[in-house]
Amino acid sequence: MNQTIGEGLQAYKLEKLSRYETHLDRKFEGTLAMLIKLKDLRNNRTA
Repeated sequence: MNQTIGEGLQAYKLEKLSRYETHLDRKFEGTLAMLIKLKDLRNNRTA
């Protein structure tokens, strides 16, 4: 019921959570890119 009248979500808490999410997204993208590069290097070395 509180959320339906606008009291359920507190913007300042969501902002902090959003920053963490963005940080983790960037870390994941960087890690994934590194894994892809390492896989390519390994495949090129064995070929």
